[in-house]
Amino acid sequence: QSTPGSPLFRHYLTPAQFAAEFAPTPASYMRIARTLQAAGFRVTRIYGNRTMIDASGTAAAATGLFKTQIHRVVQSRHGIRYANATAATIPASLSSDVLTVAGLDNFVKMRTNSLVTHQHPTGSPGAGDSGAPIERIVGGTFEGYYPTAYAKAYKFPNQLGFNGQGQSIGIVMDSDIPNSDLQSFWTAARINRTGKFHRITVDTYPGVNVDESESALDIEESSSLAPAADVDLYMIADLGDPSVEDGYNLVLEQHAVDVVSSSFGTGELDDIPFAVATENLAIQGAAEGITFLAGAGDWGAYAPGVAEDGSLYYEPDGVILPAADPHFLAVGGTQLTIDPKTGARVSETAWNFDPTYMMGGGGGV
Repeated sequence: QSTPGSPLFRHYLTPAQFAAEFAPTPASYMRIARTLQAAGFRVTRIYGNRTMIDASGTAAAATGLFKTQIHRVVQSRHGIRYANATAATIPASLSSDVLTVAGLDNFVKMRTNSLVTHQHPTGSPGAGDSGAPIERIVGGTFEGYYPTAYAKAYKFPNQLGFNGQGQSIGIVMDSDIPNSDLQSFWTAARINRTGKFHRITVDTYPGVNVDESESALDIEESSSLAPAADVDLYMIADLGDPSVEDGYNLVLEQHAVDVVSSSFGTGELDDIPFAVATENLAIQGAAEGITFLAGAGDWGAYAPGVAEDGSLYYEPDGVILPAADPHFLAVGGTQLTIDPKTGARVSETAWNFDPTYMMGGGGGV
């Protein structure tokens, strides 16, 4: 699939082909569902790719099946939550079919990557050539670049007429965004959008919340750099493991996008079950020709994590998931200066870490 010259180069699998060749058999999949039901769980969702099963149950059901204890804890900024005191033990009867269990805690583990910085590049503010804005000036202060600037600086395909026609972009995020916000941005940036914008509610509609800025950033930039491509916003309930995994799996099941992007993360060593689950989802995406992208993080060489008692911490020299996964394309931040008149890239350096604000391009060991 990935070797140019091979007769199977880019001959990707359909979801049905993946399920037939690589997923658990229908019999073993339903055996897992029946085991959950017999233990007191209610199966709330099954998937056509037989990769995941959603189930809901009591703490007693979780304790009985997975041999752990569920405790109430306080998570900073999120109040009373629940969490398993010890790692889950998968029953021997299921060990050959089940890789990992998510949802024995409802910690909000992921954190979004949007942080505001102020840069003042050389050159006076200007609208650029071709009547397209390059710099966003608010009250006389430089507040960032419009998509036109990135398209010119990096010589994006839309500069040569390749506008994303026939392509689809998926965004997985835990907040909706008002149509008026999107339209205002496209108007200000002078983007002629011809692609469609769809919203898909994964589990529970999250509404518009504090993570709207991340949704706005991801949707506005991608939809502007590929103005004829469709953009699908997969709205997940929150940034907990089950919600994120359900979002990724629905992307695979629907098979409606060519690339899926997410801008959140947690420490690589902080959430091993999530690492196992998302690794296998991304491998399935690769087999089906869907590219998974993830932000490398905005905390420099520190990885944000959630301790067992729910408190937040930063792990030195850490990298974040899901960007650390080898089947995700990690995308990091830089400090970029663009000529406001021509759109040419003047200079670009790594986004160096600022310990005062705990901000910088993601990296680590």
